[in-house]
Amino acid sequence: VASGAAAARAAIARGAPFGAVQLAVPAPGAPADVLAEAAAAGFGTLVHSVFGVEGSFAALRARAGADPGLRAMLGGAAGASDEVLARLLLERAFALNPGGVVLVSMFSATSRRRNLAVAAAPPPAGPSPLDRLPPPDRAA
Repeated sequence: VASGAAAARAAIARGAPFGAVQLAVPAPGAPADVLAEAAAAGFGTLVHSVFGVEGSFAALRARAGADPGLRAMLGGAAGASDEVLARLLLERAFALNPGGVVLVSMFSATSRRRNLAVAAAPPPAGPSPLDRLPPPDRAA
C-alpha cells in the first residue's frame, strides 16, 4: 500500500494480501510511529520524499538560515550548508526505516556520490539531531 499513514495503518490492520507499506518520510518533528508499527507487524517498509514532498529540505534550510541556535546545534556556520542538511535528512531516513527501503532520486553525480556515501556509512548512534529540534511553531 503506497499512500499515507492512515492507509498504512489500515493495511497493517487488514494484513494479507498486504505485506508492505510505502509513505513519505515524516518531516522532522512529525510522528514516525507508523514505520515501527509496520515493522512490528512483519510488513516491509519503503520511504520516499526524503528531501521534498513534505518540504523537509526547504523548511530545514529556511529554519537554519533564520535560527543561529539551530545552526550551532547542527555544527556551527557549516551546519546550515545544503550538503550538511541533505546528509542529515538522508541519515534520518535510514535511521527511521532501518530494516526497510529508502527511495532517493539522484539527479546529479554530486547527489549520487553524497547519497551513496551516506548509505554505505554505518548508521549514526542515537537519534538524529533533527529529531531533537523543537517543532517549528515552538522554535525560538
